[in-house]
Parts: sequence; structure tokens; C-alpha cells
Amino acid sequence: TAAFEREGLIGDVAFSPSGKLIAVDTPGVRRFFEVPSLKEAGGFRLALLTTDYRAHAFHVDQRVDLYCASHAWASADLVAAGIPSSRIVVTGIPLREQFDAVPDRVAARTRLGIPLDQRVILVTRGGMAAGMETVDLLNALLAVPDLRDALLIAVLGDRERGYRLVVQHIPPTPRLRVERFVEAMEAYLAASDIVVGKA
Repeated sequence: TAAFEREGLIGDVAFSPSGKLIAVDTPGVRRFFEVPSLKEAGGFRLALLTTDYRAHAFHVDQRVDLYCASHAWASADLVAAGIPSSRIVVTGIPLREQFDAVPDRVAARTRLGIPLDQRVILVTRGGMAAGMETVDLLNALLAVPDLRDALLIAVLGDRERGYRLVVQHIPPTPRLRVERFVEAMEAYLAASDIVVGKA
């Protein structure tokens, strides 16, 4: 793992017990192939995890040994892009261990500083989706008369552009709380009455 740590990849990879199969997310794959010493290191095989329901063009790379597809749609997209079906397994979307112990609503709201008696709508947007469509979605939800008493929480991921667009185009209001990437996603889900996500 020293070479991976040196290249700043250690957060993007997970090793199998044998240490020969490396599972990476998409940025990790790109960087894996950009570093010559890692391409040939120790006869590694490489698995790529897709975490959207569809595969994207940047997922497609013939050097990947195994695709762990999030859904049958993603598998079909990969096959249509020329990846042999023998190298694709539909595994579902991976979750962090913290989702095994989701807190109850009261504990989650207390942890996040959310009033216990307020309706909460959580809007989650992946890094690719946090653009003007997110601004439009949030404005539409803020305009719904029946939601005037609700707190809208937007978790936008780690793309700075999406965060800037939201704060530039939606005037500050106590009805909207905007977050970038959050570690305690399980608490946000548990605290919410409605979740608007990529499904």
C-alpha cells in the first residue's frame, strides 16, 4: 500500500484479502492509470465501482478487470459501450459501515441541530448533478405552499461549483440549509421526513 499512499490514492482504493484485487472509485481509476509505477505494480487486477444507476462515459476503460455495477441499467450501459458482460457484476450501490447503525430521528436531529417538531426535506445531489437544475429544484420546493413550514436541507457533495450556484441564486432564508460534503449522511437521512435523491 505504500505506493498507493505516496500517490495520494489510499482513500480511493480498497484491497481484497489477497491484496491483488483493488477496488477503486472513478477518480481512483484515472489516477491509477496515470502513475506508471502503479500500472505494473505486483500484478494487480482492478475493479471499478459505479455509484450511479447509469454508467457514464468516464467509467468506460478496457483496462479495468472487473466492473461492480450499481444496477442492471449501469451494466447495460457498460455493455453498450463495449465492456464484455463477463467483466461486469451487478452488486448494487456500496454503502459505508455507518449505515449499519442509523440513529433514531430524535438522536439524529439533536446531533444536527434540527428542531424536533419541524418537517425536514433532504435533497441530495451527487457531484455531477449540483448545477442549475439543483437551483431550480430547490426554488420549486421553496415555492410549494404546503412546505412553507418545512426545513429544506440540500447536501451537494464536494463540488464547489454546485455550492456556489445555490448560494448565488437563492437568497438566504432560514427555510434552506445548504451543505457541501457531509460525513454523517446516515444522520441526515434519519432526521428527514422526505428525501429527494437520485432514485
